[in-house]
Amino acid sequence: MEYRSFKTGSVTEKCKKNLRKLLLPLLFMAAIPLFAQDLDLAKKLYQDGFYNASMEEARKFLSIQPNSFRKGEALILIGDIYRKRNNKINALSYYQKALSLSYFPDKDLALDRIGKLYMEEGKFDAARKYFLKISQDFAFSSLVPESFYWIGETYLAENNYKKAEEYFHRLILLYPGSDFVKYAHYSLSYALFQEKEFEQALKEIEKIEKTFADPDLEGKARILKARIYIEKKDFPSALSLLEELSKTSFAEEANFWIGEVYRKNEDFTRAREYFHKVLQYKNPSTGDSALFYLGWMDYEEGKQDSALKFFSRLLDTYPASTYRQSTLFYLGKIFKHKKNYPKARKYFSLLLSEGKGTWAQRAYISLARLMKEEGKSKEAIEFLGKFSEKFPGSSLTPEALYQLSLWLSKDAPNKSIAIYEKIKARFPDFSGMPTVLYNLGVLHFNQGNYFESARNFESLRKDFPQSNLVSDSLYWLARCYLEMGYFSRALGFLEEFEKRFPNSSLYAESFLIKALVYEKMGDLDNAINTLKEINKLTTKLVPQALIKMGDLYAKKGAFSEARKTYQKILQTFPKNPLAPQAYYNLAYTFYREGKLLQAASLFNSLGDKYPQSSLIPDAYYLSGWSYFRKGDYEKAREKFQDIIVKFPASSVVPRSILGVGDCYYNQGEFVKAKEWYQKLADKYPEAKESSIALISLYNTYVQMEDMDAAVGFLKKYIDKEPEGKFADYALLQLALYYMRKEDYPEATALLEKLKKEFPKSHLLPDSYYWLGRMYRDMKEFQKAEENFRPLYESGEDNPWKEEAMLEVANMYYQKGDQEQALSLYSNFEKSFPDSPFLPRAWLKQGKIYLNLKQGDKALTVFRRIMASQAPQKIKIEAEYSIAQILEQRGEKEKAAFEYLKLTYLFPAFGEKVKESLKKSARLLEEAGKYSEAVQVYKKLLSYGEDKEKILQKIEELKKKSGEVEEGTKE
Repeated sequence: MEYRSFKTGSVTEKCKKNLRKLLLPLLFMAAIPLFAQDLDLAKKLYQDGFYNASMEEARKFLSIQPNSFRKGEALILIGDIYRKRNNKINALSYYQKALSLSYFPDKDLALDRIGKLYMEEGKFDAARKYFLKISQDFAFSSLVPESFYWIGETYLAENNYKKAEEYFHRLILLYPGSDFVKYAHYSLSYALFQEKEFEQALKEIEKIEKTFADPDLEGKARILKARIYIEKKDFPSALSLLEELSKTSFAEEANFWIGEVYRKNEDFTRAREYFHKVLQYKNPSTGDSALFYLGWMDYEEGKQDSALKFFSRLLDTYPASTYRQSTLFYLGKIFKHKKNYPKARKYFSLLLSEGKGTWAQRAYISLARLMKEEGKSKEAIEFLGKFSEKFPGSSLTPEALYQLSLWLSKDAPNKSIAIYEKIKARFPDFSGMPTVLYNLGVLHFNQGNYFESARNFESLRKDFPQSNLVSDSLYWLARCYLEMGYFSRALGFLEEFEKRFPNSSLYAESFLIKALVYEKMGDLDNAINTLKEINKLTTKLVPQALIKMGDLYAKKGAFSEARKTYQKILQTFPKNPLAPQAYYNLAYTFYREGKLLQAASLFNSLGDKYPQSSLIPDAYYLSGWSYFRKGDYEKAREKFQDIIVKFPASSVVPRSILGVGDCYYNQGEFVKAKEWYQKLADKYPEAKESSIALISLYNTYVQMEDMDAAVGFLKKYIDKEPEGKFADYALLQLALYYMRKEDYPEATALLEKLKKEFPKSHLLPDSYYWLGRMYRDMKEFQKAEENFRPLYESGEDNPWKEEAMLEVANMYYQKGDQEQALSLYSNFEKSFPDSPFLPRAWLKQGKIYLNLKQGDKALTVFRRIMASQAPQKIKIEAEYSIAQILEQRGEKEKAAFEYLKLTYLFPAFGEKVKESLKKSARLLEEAGKYSEAVQVYKKLLSYGEDKEKILQKIEELKKKSGEVEEGTKE
């Protein structure tokens, strides 16, 4: 409701009172009209700024006429007075009372007043509801066009430009004659400007310039036009327009935006000139903006004291400025830079207390950083972790999460990774996404997750090709693929990196990685040539490249070239931190080449040349091992003991104690060796050498023939290192111990455990073989075969192949499955034609042929044995079997000869020889070869047989042969 101006001139309160006294009688005479006049008077007093008098008259009207049809007008008037006094609570109360009246034809006025009140308080959603109600419930109200305008303004205030544009368009199209149309055009152009729809915005401004003769609105529109030029980076056009405006009533704003043009071009000197011009105006509308940017420019240039003055002046001069929150933020940052943490905290906390907007959110993050700087890391992490809870839906949530992840990356990398992944999933448009991907890649790389690392670096490279992190991502991709063994891909990324980013800080380092790739590919020559390229660059990496080059020469076995390279470091970079390493590696080349005395000499002198080097204990240790390898255990022991005394805190001490024990062990002094191994196990139980000492103690007690004590150390080792380097060895030896004691259940359980827990152990064939043997002895042939069969069916080489196959064949032989046994023996011969176990197979084959009544085949096999290099035990069986076959055939003379042949070939096998002589003699007698039989019986006399019976038999045979020999009775 608009009130007409009522000029009261200079009427005083005293005059008013006298006037009332004169009019009092008349009031009683015409009450109703006069009360109406009181309300009109109240309105006129309001229009002239007499708010107290207006309030008094309006209240008097309501007290005398509480049910007047004009009550709504009075209530709105009182609400307006309260609104003028900035008492918005009471204002709202009276507007709502007017709105609640059962009869009040101008309720659209109350809705309008409430909507505007909520707008002033920044409650745009609430304001919108009242403006919408005007258009919905009072379609013919003169306030409808205005309500559309204010709805648009509420959306504009919320940065919802599309919605704002919708209502501005509605007003322009439906109510072209409204006074608010020209303002709608301006606000529409502003909304389009904010949406970067610059051409459309310029069209709306042209309409204002051509259609509305409003200099103020046109000036505002032209200022906006200049801002559009600024955003389009058409600075000449912007400056030209602003310089024209600087000669008009918009000079102040024009000067400000000229200053902005120069600020955006980083010409801070000229920008300051124009911002200072703005401050020379009395109560400039852009004074707070000028002060803010003057402070901001000084802040950016590190002029913190000057910036502090401008920001402080802004707060003092413009306490309600829209720059207040940003100013509080920068003041906090300045004091944070100055390490004045209490004042920094004061400004950040003040900003937080004033709301939850973007600047408050930034202040929250800065407070967390402040805590971190003060050394309160735990509190900072906990505080920042609550950001999302305090500011749900904040656009700064990804930034807060990013900062939190940075802080967690060192001590809690997995948590850091989880947060970065959360940012990727929930905030794909986060401006810091390239850095998120980069940091994720590095974290995964450090965790050994090379595939995940590469995936993030690949995303960075493909999705953000303009990022300055692309160069580093190529470098890391090469490292990832190097670690994963994709050497060609690694080389590809390195070559792309070198071609595109020759000025990168990682350029020289990329050559080191390239050399590593070539090394992994086995191309040592290319690796060395790559490292030579580093030597041509001006880089601190040259000594590192030379070290690596020397190592590669040594790896090739080119020890002379390696030594030249190490010497180059010592000569060219004698003070470099890598010089001791070069000296150490130089000695190591002699050690590797087997020139142990030269190696020992250099290792010994490292301490004199580089007394502060951390490599001295290692050098002395290798000196000891040089003597050890030469078999000079005394000198080796002295060196190891020297380390123990001189470097008691060194990590080499446990190894040195082990070395002393090994020296004594190799000298056969097992008691002393045992003492040193035990000392190592007791004093350094956590050292890896302590576990080796347990195995050494086992071996020592074995040498001392104390198997029960020895086995105890195997058990200790298994308990301590169930997955250790020697765990498979310990399980095997323990199993063999129980096997020798015929405790097969315990032995088999240990070997089954070895198979299950160490599927890649080099001792796996042993476990299969001995399991097979034990199951065979326990008559569990199926389990035995299950263990033997993998040994000879596997393509991998192992020492048990032949025996395993033979054992399976023997088991089928033992079970009586002669056909299967024959097949396996035949396969054995084909698979292992040079096997020393072949005669064993032939022997069994021969016996099977005997059982199958295939004498000829049996004879062929047995004779093959006799022609081979078979052991005597097998040959004697073969020869005996040949004689048996001939005997069974009735070829007595031939059989007798074979039996006799056996006695000549294998005289050491007494019982078998005696049995063969008896059979030979008997068969010769049966064949009528009495004189030959006599000779055989004579041989029997020397084997302790019944002499009288043999002599008697000899006499009988002589008589049969017709021969009488003198002295036979002797």
